[in-house]
Amino acid sequence: MKRLLILGSLSLLLLNALGYYPVYLCMQLKAQFEMKQRLDSRAFGEDELFSIKIPLNLPYWTETRQAPERIEGQIRYNNEYYKLYQQEVIGDTLLVLAVKDHSEKAILDSMHEWVKMTISGLPGTSQKAAGWVSHLIKDYFSSQNRTHFFLYEWVADAPPSAEPVTPVSSDYFLILSPPPEFQV
Repeated sequence: MKRLLILGSLSLLLLNALGYYPVYLCMQLKAQFEMKQRLDSRAFGEDELFSIKIPLNLPYWTETRQAPERIEGQIRYNNEYYKLYQQEVIGDTLLVLAVKDHSEKAILDSMHEWVKMTISGLPGTSQKAAGWVSHLIKDYFSSQNRTHFFLYEWVADAPPSAEPVTPVSSDYFLILSPPPEFQV
């Protein structure tokens, strides 16, 4: 029972200290793993594919059509996330096929909602929370006005020194000028 209470308290402390970002990362990793399995098993329809045509400036001309290669990556276009699936070079064009990733957008939206709820609070609780915070602040912060005087004007100036102050060090005057000539 103690161990369960300690683990619960520790997880609550970490969640409070780190925020919801570790939870978001775990959800994102799980969604990426599921999407990778879905792409490997080709469990998507042709209507879900999104094609991108990129013109290539190759120093040579190729007429042969190469077999599509499986690639990995992710792009965002118009606030939608796409997982890259295949690429293929056809003539002077790179054709990239991508599959829309619905879970990535849903996870990101839920993360934004959690952050908004954390910052602004639940609806209807902001007035109560503000009241509690104002009572706590009064206990910890004093509202006494303090005045600080700085006595810079009252400090006496240092007496002038008898030695002249030069910006050049005394070693400068020991340097021979012009440099001596050596006979070889």
